[in-house]
Amino acid sequence: EVDVGAATLTSWALAGGPAAPLAAGALARRGGADARRDVEALLRAPDPHVRAATGSGLARSDAPAATALLAAAWTFEPDASVRRALLDALARRGDEEARTTLRSAADLDPDAACRDLARRALRGPADRAPEATSRAGFVLVDARAGARVGRVVDASGRVVPVVTDPDGVLLVVGLAPGQALLDLAFPAGEDDASGP
Repeated sequence: EVDVGAATLTSWALAGGPAAPLAAGALARRGGADARRDVEALLRAPDPHVRAATGSGLARSDAPAATALLAAAWTFEPDASVRRALLDALARRGDEEARTTLRSAADLDPDAACRDLARRALRGPADRAPEATSRAGFVLVDARAGARVGRVVDASGRVVPVVTDPDGVLLVVGLAPGQALLDLAFPAGEDDASGP
Protein backbone atom coordinates (compact mmCIF):
# COMPACT_ATOMS: atom_id res chain seq x y z
CA GLU A 1 0.00 0.00 0.00
CA VAL A 2 1.32 3.41 -1.01
CA ASP A 3 0.39 6.63 0.77
CA VAL A 4 -0.42 9.23 -1.86
CA GLY A 5 -0.11 12.85 -0.76
CA ALA A 6 -2.96 15.35 -0.74
CA ALA A 7 -1.37 17.45 -3.50
CA THR A 8 -1.11 14.41 -5.78
CA LEU A 9 -4.71 13.38 -5.12
CA THR A 10 -5.87 16.92 -5.84
CA SER A 11 -3.97 17.09 -9.13
CA TRP A 12 -5.37 13.70 -10.21
CA ALA A 13 -8.90 14.77 -9.29
CA LEU A 14 -8.64 18.04 -11.21
CA ALA A 15 -6.94 16.43 -14.23
CA GLY A 16 -10.09 14.52 -15.14
CA GLY A 17 -10.22 11.03 -16.55
CA PRO A 18 -11.53 7.80 -15.09
CA ALA A 19 -9.45 7.98 -11.90
CA ALA A 20 -10.45 11.57 -11.03
CA PRO A 21 -13.50 10.60 -8.93
CA LEU A 22 -11.46 8.03 -6.99
CA ALA A 23 -8.81 10.61 -6.19
CA ALA A 24 -11.46 13.16 -5.16
CA GLY A 25 -13.19 10.67 -2.88
CA ALA A 26 -9.92 9.58 -1.30
CA LEU A 27 -8.90 13.17 -0.59
CA ALA A 28 -12.29 14.03 0.94
CA ARG A 29 -12.30 10.87 3.07
CA ARG A 30 -8.83 11.68 4.36
CA GLY A 31 -9.96 15.02 5.80
CA GLY A 32 -7.54 17.26 7.64
CA ALA A 33 -7.17 21.01 7.71
CA ASP A 34 -4.58 20.96 4.91
CA ALA A 35 -7.04 19.29 2.50
CA ARG A 36 -10.12 21.40 3.27
CA ARG A 37 -9.47 24.09 0.65
CA ASP A 38 -8.91 21.42 -2.01
CA VAL A 39 -12.04 19.51 -0.97
CA GLU A 40 -14.09 22.71 -1.19
CA ALA A 41 -12.70 23.27 -4.70
CA LEU A 42 -13.55 19.69 -5.71
CA LEU A 43 -17.15 20.19 -4.54
CA ARG A 44 -17.28 22.96 -7.20
CA ALA A 45 -15.32 21.06 -9.89
CA PRO A 46 -16.68 21.13 -13.45
CA ASP A 47 -17.03 17.32 -13.53
CA PRO A 48 -20.22 16.21 -11.73
CA HIS A 49 -18.70 12.79 -11.06
CA VAL A 50 -15.84 14.42 -9.17
CA ARG A 51 -18.32 16.47 -7.13
CA ALA A 52 -20.37 13.35 -6.30
CA ALA A 53 -17.29 11.33 -5.34
CA THR A 54 -16.05 14.17 -3.14
CA GLY A 55 -19.37 14.15 -1.32
CA SER A 56 -19.24 10.37 -0.90
CA GLY A 57 -15.73 10.68 0.53
CA LEU A 58 -16.92 13.29 3.04
CA ALA A 59 -19.51 10.79 4.30
CA ARG A 60 -16.63 8.73 5.71
CA SER A 61 -14.43 11.63 6.78
CA ASP A 62 -13.48 12.42 10.38
CA ALA A 63 -13.18 16.12 9.48
CA PRO A 64 -15.33 18.22 11.82
CA ALA A 65 -16.50 20.41 8.92
CA ALA A 66 -17.56 17.50 6.66
CA THR A 67 -21.29 17.86 7.32
CA ALA A 68 -21.20 21.63 6.82
CA LEU A 69 -19.35 21.18 3.51
CA LEU A 70 -21.94 18.64 2.34
CA ALA A 71 -24.85 20.87 3.36
CA ALA A 72 -23.39 23.88 1.56
CA ALA A 73 -22.65 21.80 -1.53
CA TRP A 74 -26.23 20.46 -1.66
CA THR A 75 -27.64 23.99 -1.38
CA PHE A 76 -25.92 25.19 -4.56
CA GLU A 77 -25.61 21.94 -6.60
CA PRO A 78 -27.40 22.16 -9.99
CA ASP A 79 -27.09 18.46 -10.94
CA ALA A 80 -29.73 16.13 -9.44
CA SER A 81 -27.46 13.06 -9.55
CA VAL A 82 -24.81 14.93 -7.56
CA ARG A 83 -27.44 16.14 -5.08
CA ARG A 84 -28.50 12.50 -4.58
CA ALA A 85 -24.89 11.56 -3.79
CA LEU A 86 -24.59 14.52 -1.39
CA LEU A 87 -27.86 13.61 0.36
CA ASP A 88 -26.75 10.00 0.66
CA ALA A 89 -23.51 11.23 2.25
CA LEU A 90 -25.48 13.40 4.69
CA ALA A 91 -27.66 10.41 5.58
CA ARG A 92 -24.54 8.36 6.32
CA ARG A 93 -23.19 11.09 8.60
CA GLY A 94 -26.49 11.19 10.48
CA ASP A 95 -25.72 14.08 12.84
CA GLU A 96 -28.25 16.83 13.61
CA GLU A 97 -26.77 19.25 11.09
CA ALA A 98 -27.13 16.55 8.41
CA ARG A 99 -30.73 15.87 9.45
CA THR A 100 -31.53 19.59 9.16
CA THR A 101 -30.34 19.59 5.55
CA LEU A 102 -32.19 16.32 4.86
CA ARG A 103 -35.43 17.90 6.15
CA SER A 104 -34.91 20.84 3.77
CA ALA A 105 -34.22 18.47 0.89
CA ALA A 106 -37.28 16.37 1.67
CA ASP A 107 -39.44 19.47 1.21
CA LEU A 108 -37.56 21.67 -1.24
CA ASP A 109 -35.37 19.68 -3.63
CA PRO A 110 -36.72 20.02 -7.19
CA ASP A 111 -35.90 16.36 -7.97
CA ALA A 112 -38.42 13.72 -6.82
CA ALA A 113 -35.69 11.09 -6.32
CA CYS A 114 -33.74 13.49 -4.07
CA ARG A 115 -36.84 14.26 -2.01
CA ASP A 116 -37.58 10.55 -1.66
CA LEU A 117 -33.99 9.76 -0.64
CA ALA A 118 -34.09 12.51 2.02
CA ARG A 119 -37.44 11.26 3.39
CA ARG A 120 -36.19 7.68 3.62
CA ALA A 121 -33.01 8.84 5.34
CA LEU A 122 -35.02 10.80 7.92
CA ARG A 123 -37.12 7.72 8.73
CA GLY A 124 -33.93 5.90 9.72
CA PRO A 125 -31.39 3.37 8.47
CA ALA A 126 -33.97 0.62 8.02
CA ASP A 127 -35.80 2.74 5.45
CA ARG A 128 -32.75 3.65 3.38
CA ALA A 129 -32.15 1.81 0.15
CA PRO A 130 -30.42 -1.46 1.02
CA GLU A 131 -26.70 -1.35 0.29
CA ALA A 132 -26.56 -5.11 -0.20
CA THR A 133 -28.86 -4.85 -3.23
CA SER A 134 -26.62 -4.58 -6.23
CA ARG A 135 -26.49 -5.54 -9.86
CA ALA A 136 -23.80 -6.69 -12.21
CA GLY A 137 -23.35 -5.00 -15.55
CA PHE A 138 -21.94 -6.67 -18.64
CA VAL A 139 -20.88 -4.71 -21.70
CA LEU A 140 -19.19 -5.88 -24.88
CA VAL A 141 -17.16 -3.13 -26.55
CA ASP A 142 -15.74 -3.61 -30.02
CA ALA A 143 -12.10 -4.40 -29.18
CA ARG A 144 -10.98 -2.92 -32.53
CA ALA A 145 -12.13 0.53 -31.37
CA GLY A 146 -9.34 0.53 -28.80
CA ALA A 147 -11.41 1.65 -25.82
CA ARG A 148 -9.78 0.24 -22.72
CA VAL A 149 -10.29 2.73 -19.90
CA GLY A 150 -13.45 4.39 -18.69
CA ARG A 151 -15.88 4.76 -15.84
CA VAL A 152 -19.32 3.55 -14.87
CA VAL A 153 -21.65 5.82 -12.93
CA ASP A 154 -24.38 3.81 -11.22
CA ALA A 155 -27.87 5.00 -10.27
CA SER A 156 -26.65 6.22 -6.86
CA GLY A 157 -24.04 8.49 -8.47
CA ARG A 158 -21.12 6.28 -7.41
CA VAL A 159 -18.30 6.26 -9.96
CA VAL A 160 -16.33 3.10 -10.68
CA PRO A 161 -13.25 3.28 -12.93
CA VAL A 162 -13.16 0.38 -15.38
CA VAL A 163 -10.79 -1.29 -17.83
CA THR A 164 -11.91 -3.67 -20.56
CA ASP A 165 -10.09 -6.91 -21.22
CA PRO A 166 -8.21 -7.29 -24.55
CA ASP A 167 -11.36 -8.73 -26.18
CA GLY A 168 -13.45 -5.72 -25.16
CA VAL A 169 -15.36 -7.41 -22.35
CA LEU A 170 -16.28 -5.36 -19.33
CA LEU A 171 -17.94 -6.88 -16.25
CA VAL A 172 -18.80 -4.57 -13.38
CA VAL A 173 -20.34 -5.88 -10.15
CA GLY A 174 -21.79 -4.08 -7.16
CA LEU A 175 -23.77 -1.47 -9.06
CA ALA A 176 -26.78 0.17 -7.46
CA PRO A 177 -30.05 -0.91 -9.11
CA GLY A 178 -31.24 1.42 -11.84
CA GLN A 179 -29.81 3.10 -14.89
CA ALA A 180 -26.03 3.33 -15.22
CA LEU A 181 -23.82 5.46 -17.46
CA LEU A 182 -20.72 4.09 -19.18
CA ASP A 183 -18.04 6.54 -20.38
CA LEU A 184 -15.12 5.10 -22.34
CA ALA A 185 -11.95 6.86 -23.42
CA PHE A 186 -11.08 6.23 -27.04
CA PRO A 187 -7.78 6.88 -28.76
CA ALA A 188 -7.60 10.07 -30.82
CA GLY A 189 -9.63 9.70 -34.00
CA GLU A 190 -12.09 7.13 -32.66
CA ASP A 191 -15.61 8.47 -32.25
CA ASP A 192 -17.39 5.56 -30.67
CA ALA A 193 -17.40 1.85 -30.05
CA SER A 194 -19.56 -0.20 -32.33
CA GLY A 195 -20.24 -3.74 -31.49
CA PRO A 196 -22.86 -6.40 -31.19
